[in-house]
Amino acid sequence: MIGMSAPTSATGALPSYPAWLVLDVDDTLVDTYRTGLAKMRTAAEQLGLASPDDATFAAGYGRWPFRECVRRWWPDADLDRFQNAYDALGTAHPHQPLGQVPALLASARSAGLGVGVLTNGPGHKTATKLNAVGVAASDFDFVCHADNWWPKSRPESFRELSRFGVTPTTCWYVSDSPADWAAAEAAGLSAVGVASAVPYDWHRRAGWTPPRLAVPYVDALVAMTGALVAAAGPAALGPPRAVAFDAGFTLVEDRRTPHELVAKALADQGRPVAAEDVDEAFRQHVHLLADTSIWASDQTIARTLDAFYGGVLARLGATDPTVAATVVADYTRPDSWRRRTTAREVLDWVRQRDIPTGVMSNWQTSLGDMLVATGLDDLVDAVVSSAVTNVAKPDRRAFELAASALGTSVDHLVYVGDDPCNDGGAALAAGCRAVFVPRTAPVAALPATTRLVVP
Repeated sequence: MIGMSAPTSATGALPSYPAWLVLDVDDTLVDTYRTGLAKMRTAAEQLGLASPDDATFAAGYGRWPFRECVRRWWPDADLDRFQNAYDALGTAHPHQPLGQVPALLASARSAGLGVGVLTNGPGHKTATKLNAVGVAASDFDFVCHADNWWPKSRPESFRELSRFGVTPTTCWYVSDSPADWAAAEAAGLSAVGVASAVPYDWHRRAGWTPPRLAVPYVDALVAMTGALVAAAGPAALGPPRAVAFDAGFTLVEDRRTPHELVAKALADQGRPVAAEDVDEAFRQHVHLLADTSIWASDQTIARTLDAFYGGVLARLGATDPTVAATVVADYTRPDSWRRRTTAREVLDWVRQRDIPTGVMSNWQTSLGDMLVATGLDDLVDAVVSSAVTNVAKPDRRAFELAASALGTSVDHLVYVGDDPCNDGGAALAAGCRAVFVPRTAPVAALPATTRLVVP
């Protein structure tokens, strides 16, 4: 090991953490792909060479070293001259962040995670890229790069992180690269796959292995850091043999929000109300929905929703219980929901691979009727509603029931959802692979992120 010493605390002892988050840099924290393509094209233009098209660049990117790419694409080019032209374009094409890394770092620290960096780039470029995303090397417990560490392609590179107090079985490695996931998991770490903008053909690359957790971008991990600590530990996961999806705000969305329905009900009563007053009324009563066990039967769901909307409406001046009943009925009807834009695309992607596909959700017994109303029922092999099974997420039994309905076990199940605790974190804790796509993510993120886990 060259030039790398273990970090110490003020007392001279190694820091001790319940779990670790170790981050890749290129195409995980910074958009190296697009920046590299722009610089490659500009350098070629300056030297009078043909510009690489998207397919050519994608085929070589991440597969061959920089100079090997140049040699293959322009056999007669002067490698040193091209390298110098490329390196001189750093100011014209600065690194673009792929997320709010300071927020992720703060969230990880707040959750008690140790945080490090492990990248294949040289030290000076790593420092520049970290600065570009608003952090510095000193913000991390360690920074390993090409000048002081082994290549990430070797499991030993991950195992040797024990020098910094890292226990592999409680460490999450975050990267966009399937090769990284394979090496990290071979070393006993858990991989977090990031669906960056790199157009890799994941399923034709040698050594591809699905990560334990997939997210659309690093910002999604801000909401997951507590769950990563809770789910840290050995995970004997088998290959994905079934995929179960959450329903609300993963595959389907409401046609009108609860806020809109409440405002309409009040307007129909001759009580127009400002949007901010509706928001405040919801905030004052949202605690009534905090206990997820309410989703274990139609009766408890109905009672809770009546109490919730009754309280919201009463705060806004409508005390007639029939008004709340109307809002609840309007919101929970199967035809009050519509499928999200990419719902059929992602379900079809899974089914084309002969992988059983289901929906498991905290929902009334009308879940199947809702899937019919939204036109998704023909792409689903099993429907598991909490009101039917009397078990609601995040209870691990919900995931076991979903796996059983799809003919497999939890260690072979992939669960896809939009909630960091009840979907992503609970699935990991139950022993599944998880796909977490926040409801605020672009709709295209759902199929793109699911493809990181489905072989």
